[in-house]
Amino acid sequence: MTVNYCCNPTCPNPQNPDGATFCLYCGSRLLLGDRYGAFSQIGGGSLSTTYLAVDTYKLIDRRCIIKGFVAAGKDMGHELEYEREVFRQEAARLGEVGRHPQLPDLYAYFERGDRHYLVQEFINGRNLLQQVQEDGTFSEGDIRSLLEDFLPVLQFLHDHQIIHRDIKPSNLIRRTRDRRIVLVDYGAAKQLTPAAMLETGTTIGSAEYTAPEQLYGKAIFASDLYSLGVTCIHLLTGLRPFELFDSQSRRWFWRSVAGPINNELANLIDRLLQADVGDRFQSVGDVIQHGIQCGIQWGNQGLGISSTEAAALPVTQIPPPPAPIWSAAGTVQTGAAVNAVAVAADGRWAVSGGDEGTVQCWQPGQSLPLVSLKGHHGAIASLAITPDGRRIASGGWDQTIRLWDPTSGKETHVLSGHTGVVAALTISSDGRLLVSGGTDRQLCLWDLASGALLHQFTEHRAAITAIALGSDNQTLVSADASGLVIVWQVGTRERLRSLSSHSAALLAIALTPDSQTVISSSVDMQTQVRDLHTGGLYHRLSGHLLPVSAIAASPDGQTLITGSHDSSLAVWAIATGKSAYTLYGHSAPINAIALSADGGLLVSGSRDQTLRFWRQQRA
Repeated sequence: MTVNYCCNPTCPNPQNPDGATFCLYCGSRLLLGDRYGAFSQIGGGSLSTTYLAVDTYKLIDRRCIIKGFVAAGKDMGHELEYEREVFRQEAARLGEVGRHPQLPDLYAYFERGDRHYLVQEFINGRNLLQQVQEDGTFSEGDIRSLLEDFLPVLQFLHDHQIIHRDIKPSNLIRRTRDRRIVLVDYGAAKQLTPAAMLETGTTIGSAEYTAPEQLYGKAIFASDLYSLGVTCIHLLTGLRPFELFDSQSRRWFWRSVAGPINNELANLIDRLLQADVGDRFQSVGDVIQHGIQCGIQWGNQGLGISSTEAAALPVTQIPPPPAPIWSAAGTVQTGAAVNAVAVAADGRWAVSGGDEGTVQCWQPGQSLPLVSLKGHHGAIASLAITPDGRRIASGGWDQTIRLWDPTSGKETHVLSGHTGVVAALTISSDGRLLVSGGTDRQLCLWDLASGALLHQFTEHRAAITAIALGSDNQTLVSADASGLVIVWQVGTRERLRSLSSHSAALLAIALTPDSQTVISSSVDMQTQVRDLHTGGLYHRLSGHLLPVSAIAASPDGQTLITGSHDSSLAVWAIATGKSAYTLYGHSAPINAIALSADGGLLVSGSRDQTLRFWRQQRA
């Protein structure tokens, strides 16, 4: 029976009738991220639960799989946060490898308290455990076909330094539409890094199929090969692995109960099953090579898929158009270091704010400000302009947000609520909402018309340094001094997920117009282009000599402009992550950049006390 399932893990009665929006028992929202709903539980255990769900955003084949995990950390302190970060890193890695045609796409992941959720593509088909139970045992030819089809998939995972750790018949699905083998269930998958090789991890996996070293928390690539060998003898005999293993002699007895099988293939399977790692195959390549030497004709099915060929381009497969050409269109002296800039939607004017505490409105080509707005007691740290250009918001070191009418030059509201520097501001595309972030770790949502505080998001544990709001006015991202990026859903006030952390404080963040890609930069010299839903890395941008302090994405989502402490601006193609060219002109670190809504005007502000205007050259 299909039910709406509450995503609160402590709910006393999580099942709700179809059509409900909020849980009838605890009041929690039933839709994860306001997108995935109509859950039907199809499996699970003490630490994980699997649901069949629907994606309410998709028009065709809405089915997806949601896998929920309970964090093993016993409290909400550092241990639990460490587990969350490990999960984020592994989810991001799985998001990258999900582009292989025989691996399910990872659509998104979510965090709810001590629970993590992976949302994956639903694979329509029958798993091999069902096949052997319904159709009988596999023949030699069936096993040969399985190896031919599956080994390249396993090679692809290992090439990306990922150990699946739970290979078994129920996780191998023969897809209905093309009869290919698809490897599913990444609940146990783990990225293998040099540090991880030296650590003892958790013993995740199904015991009957698990290699001895993995039972001690030391999974390696050869552990997956062991599980593959156990899978083969289960399919050949129809007997569960524990029925085929003699624990006293530590030997497998399967040949006498299997059907006819070529001795060379049987020897290959025996070597996969070796308890001692040194006696086992060490890599997929070793398995394939051994089979060739033994005269096994692998055939061509699947073996021609290389890691490079299988990975689709992360953003688009269509070559991007040439990057627009920007040229200098004027410079003004502001009289103080510029900390923040904003541009009117029509590109006719811009505002700057700096150490002297004055908001200045500028028109390109004019050397004097149109108007100067004074009221802050201290430096200005952030600026934003409403889409209609009738209101300016400024955030300062004086812990206030001030709203201004640029026409009259008057202050209309003073918003109080922060207890630290208001480091970041953004306004929704409909001009109704203002979002602010501060060094007090508070992320505040305001009604712009009345100045009323609507909500405070309080989950950051470090000073908020940058924020961005998607064009849908629902997707909000915030970055902090610990290197963490949190993704929020504005309408439901939910934290959807946190992305794997940078190794140092974040300086800037931006969303592409479709709210599918997030770009973040850090003191660690990393500028990352990532999938917003999984955290999967598309590109690392390199070229600046010092950290990137400001980011702006073009309205068409094709181009990225970055400003750096090295005093230069770089223009990038988002699809490829390649730098197109560099703009020079400033003589000190660039603190802020902004693009007009039509993409025609670029403004940059620097500690050299100048504001520079750049115009896009039209074809």
